[in-house]
Amino acid sequence: MGYRRFPGLAPAARSIALGVALTGLAAWIAALPSLAVADDGPTWRTYPYASGCYGGELCRGNGQGVTVRLAPRPVVAVRFYAHDEVGEEHAGRLRVRLDHHLLAREVEISDKGGVIELDGVGLSGRDLRLEVLGDDEVVVEDLEVLYGSS
Repeated sequence: MGYRRFPGLAPAARSIALGVALTGLAAWIAALPSLAVADDGPTWRTYPYASGCYGGELCRGNGQGVTVRLAPRPVVAVRFYAHDEVGEEHAGRLRVRLDHHLLAREVEISDKGGVIELDGVGLSGRDLRLEVLGDDEVVVEDLEVLYGSS
């Protein structure tokens, strides 16, 4: 109402309002990169889709292992539960790789099962691969990766 009494004020008021709005928008856009890479320190991330039975005669249809895409942060540790209580033979073994880095050449998997935790030594990579060695089945569950600070 005030700018109607003073016709010259209307364009100036609109310019000021637009300037304030654009300044606020610019500040919000400038903050986006810092929000996207917020670092809360080391955090465990679970990969439930990696659970399954792999290798051997009974689980061959699921492949010889599983590959998960990793976050772009250093890997501090990898842990998962695995057992070999499938089939008649119980000699399951896994190899664990982070891209071309070998985290474990050969992990023996008990038929009763257990939690396996491997040191990631702060390596960064794109893919984590758990691969069955030999011709025996291995069940993998509860795969988690501990990521370090960026």
